[in-house]
Amino acid sequence: MLDRLGELRGPTVPDVEIGLPVGGDTAFMQSFFDEVQEIKKIMSTIRYNIRQIEQNHGECLTAISAEQSKESSMRLEGLMKETNGAASQVRNKLKTLDLENKDFARRNEGASEARIRSNMHGTLTRKFVDLMAEYQEIQTKYKNKYRERGERQYRVVNPNATREEIDAALAGDQQEIFTQHILQGPGHAQARNALADIQERHRDITRLETSIQELHQLFLDMSVLVESQGELLDQIEYTVSQSVNYTGKAVDELRSANKYQKKSPQKNVLCHLHWPCGHGRPAVHNPPQLKW
Repeated sequence: MLDRLGELRGPTVPDVEIGLPVGGDTAFMQSFFDEVQEIKKIMSTIRYNIRQIEQNHGECLTAISAEQSKESSMRLEGLMKETNGAASQVRNKLKTLDLENKDFARRNEGASEARIRSNMHGTLTRKFVDLMAEYQEIQTKYKNKYRERGERQYRVVNPNATREEIDAALAGDQQEIFTQHILQGPGHAQARNALADIQERHRDITRLETSIQELHQLFLDMSVLVESQGELLDQIEYTVSQSVNYTGKAVDELRSANKYQKKSPQKNVLCHLHWPCGHGRPAVHNPPQLKW
């Protein structure tokens, strides 16, 4: 899955401005734009929750009492449940939009609205993948930190513990053996605190593993969306490259026209630029811009 992450995230997608088609059916497009705004709103909530999740992870690791640690863990559980649910909601909305866009494109071949819908959907998809990648990185980082703390606490009671024993304890497989070790050894109070902390870390790690697995499945689902856009993106790239080539050719022709005008100022330079003489310059429409 990690090998797919870079492909899914793709190049950084900057904020863009998308022009509305002049004379297009804006009423028909309004429902699409409303859905886009709803998705962006949910993504903003996810972004805020990710910051809160990271903060609560830090509080869990620095808690000086079992009560503080438990409170932070409970807040974390609620935040992760809400965030994962919101992420699933965005995923489903993006999948629905993708199907609607394809159906619209089939029924309105060559329509500018179809290109706008596809471009906006692609931008939203990549921004969402970036956001989920950030979320996954935070969850994975703190899962490792919890394991490190659990290992330190285990060694308080059993300094000579092997890696296998520590892994088993953090996985919850040796709780009874660990409890017997506490009762048999000195420093019962400290050892009991260590056991309580390890048990809490075990629960945290289990929750994080579940969250990471859900994110893994989400990335797999999003990969289908990204791949489904491959042909369309290739077409867009070709169109852009053709536009760039045409622009470069126009610049060369303009330079030639300037030279020609200096030699024959009385001639119509526009004819040299392939604009029909006597027809004037083609009208240029400046459509209103939709801020992303």
